[in-house]
Amino acid sequence: PSPPPPPLNACVSPFAHSNISRDSSVRQCSAFCNAAHASSHCRYCKCRACNFCTIFGTPTVASNVNGGQSALGSHHIHTSPPPVTQCFGWLAADGVACCKRDCGSCVSSSSVCGRFPVKAVTRSSCCPETIRTEAIKCDSVSGEGPCVLPSPPPPPLNACVSPFAADPKVRDSNIRQCTAFCNQTHANSHCRFCKCRECSWC
Repeated sequence: PSPPPPPLNACVSPFAHSNISRDSSVRQCSAFCNAAHASSHCRYCKCRACNFCTIFGTPTVASNVNGGQSALGSHHIHTSPPPVTQCFGWLAADGVACCKRDCGSCVSSSSVCGRFPVKAVTRSSCCPETIRTEAIKCDSVSGEGPCVLPSPPPPPLNACVSPFAADPKVRDSNIRQCTAFCNQTHANSHCRFCKCRECSWC
C-alpha cells in the first residue's frame, strides 16, 4: 500500500543536515524552548508550536523554510515571510499591548490607567487598555512601545488537550504528535497521550 501522507504538523527543519542540532520533523513545543530566546529557538521545529513563537512572528501552520514553501504531502503552500514584530518594552498579559520599557511593567492599575491625576502621556505609554485603543502597530523598528502586536493566531489544527495536563509529573504535548516515546505494543495507554495521537496505529 502507499505510505500514509505526512502529519498536518510536518515540519522541515533548517538544521536537518546539521550534526550539531537535534531537531524534530513535526512542530512541537518542547521543554528546550524558551521565550527569552524566541528569535533563535523559534527556528527549530521542536519550538514552532509554542505560543510565544506565534507572538514573535514565526508561523506555526506553514514552515517558512525553502523560500517560503512548506511541503505537506505533495502540496506546496506559498507563504510570505511575516514581519518581525516583538515587544522590546513590557508585554501585557494579553500578549498584544506593549508598554514602554520606562514603565517597569504593563499592568492595568489606577496609577497608570486612572483619569486623574495620571498624565495622558503615562496612560498612552503604560496603560494596556489605552495602548490597545490607540492601536499603534509594533514593527521591527518601533517595537519598544507603546504599540500593539498582532493578535495571536488561533491554535493550530493539530492542537490537543492532554488528559495529563494537571499532572506535573507527566510530560505531554499540546499538539498531536508521534514521538519516539510512542510504542504500538503499549497502544492502549500511549494513545491517550497527545504526543502519540498522530501515530497511524492510534
